[in-house]
Amino acid sequence: GRPFVLMFDVPFLPRRGFVVCSCHRRCLTWAAIAACAAVAGCSDKIERVPVQGRVLIDGQPLTYGYVTVTPQGARPAMGELDQDGRFDLTTYELGDGTVLGTHPITVNAGEVLDSVRVRWHAPKKYAGLSSSGLSIEVTREMDEEVVVEITWSGGAPFVESAGMSGEE
Repeated sequence: GRPFVLMFDVPFLPRRGFVVCSCHRRCLTWAAIAACAAVAGCSDKIERVPVQGRVLIDGQPLTYGYVTVTPQGARPAMGELDQDGRFDLTTYELGDGTVLGTHPITVNAGEVLDSVRVRWHAPKKYAGLSSSGLSIEVTREMDEEVVVEITWSGGAPFVESAGMSGEE
């Protein structure tokens, strides 16, 4: 079928506004699941620790995308990457961090170009919770910047069109 554009407000992003997702029906299913998880997570008021970090891809700052930390049983925290690859995790309020413990991380660096194309600034595998292979240990003393290192493993940024993958 034809792709469609889905717009929804994501209040816990550092930069308020709309996220635009160009996708097929299966994406709508995932968006609905994410929205339900966000609403369900609104009541958790567990202790949080501010976390700042940086994402490096093959040793260089990743300058586009988001980092998401997904604690089990608590609301996810997100951070938008800046021009130096830096982020501050946000759960409810800007920079409030995430809960204590060891949690999986995803790095989503897919830039929507139009209704059918996405430019990937990092491998798609890092955007998946089950495929990223990344984690973070959050302690009360998070004095140092967290460094998340990812790699292209010989690949390079690519543009993917709906129904076609530019990555092996």
